[in-house]
Amino acid sequence: MLLLVAFLLPPAGDSVRLALAGDIMLGRGVAQAHSNGSWDQALMILEPKFSTADFAFANLESPITDTPLVKEAYDLRAPPQSVLAFSSSGINLLSLSNNHIADSGRQGIDDTLNALASAGITPIGPAEEPVILHAKGIDLAWFALDDINETLNIAGIRRSVALVRDRVDFIILSIHWGNEFKSQPNDRQRDLAQTLAGLGVDILIGHHPHVLQPIEWVWGKGRGRPTLVIYSLGNALFDQGAPPAARQGTLLLLDLNPLGIKGMCIVPFQIDPKSWNVVPANASTEEKITRTLDVQTCGND
Repeated sequence: MLLLVAFLLPPAGDSVRLALAGDIMLGRGVAQAHSNGSWDQALMILEPKFSTADFAFANLESPITDTPLVKEAYDLRAPPQSVLAFSSSGINLLSLSNNHIADSGRQGIDDTLNALASAGITPIGPAEEPVILHAKGIDLAWFALDDINETLNIAGIRRSVALVRDRVDFIILSIHWGNEFKSQPNDRQRDLAQTLAGLGVDILIGHHPHVLQPIEWVWGKGRGRPTLVIYSLGNALFDQGAPPAARQGTLLLLDLNPLGIKGMCIVPFQIDPKSWNVVPANASTEEKITRTLDVQTCGND
């Protein structure tokens, strides 16, 4: 395993900047806390960093729909007005590949897609096709896949990655995987990370554990550069009161140029269980998050 090398990010310049966050759920207690219309406050403290990014990304765990549930599940549905939390924060990419997006069936997915479209937000998934993104002369293929509801189809992923490998500079894959509330990746996560790195994925972004897990470089077989594996970015906004680690998250900023990842840093934060807003991390929380991820905190750029 390579040691994770972190850099304070310089101004983005001609590089492409990614701002990556964890799981977001805007139903239940979060919806109740913002029933007065305060959705623009939910992620407000992250907006200055999200706004520096070309692509600001998170995983959406809650269908944005009033359609009834079609299966027995936690009711994570979010009201249509909750989309303001994203549009006011600067998030412009959301993964829909997870174990809750279909809780209200096809209609719930369609309602979610329509809500995001109305706010100018690009969804990735739940289909397996990538979204192709372009910025500053750099091309990205971004996949979003779920390994919780169904086992990943590695042969299918191999074919899909091969179709875009020569057309883009980076292949990014968001994956829903792992065990909830576990601070370390399990054997399947590590095996999948090695496999996906070998298939040509450059950046692997994990969700679902709801707590932070380490970041590592993984060398895929036959690859000329390592894959950045972010095993779990924890929760960005979720009404989980326990364990305390479920209320600790981070924003990961990455700068990319055609040769690879130019730099990375983190913005630690925590979730206030009274307001269900994201708030700055206190000193002890910031220290825990920095130690877990072994990445420096961002400067003021």
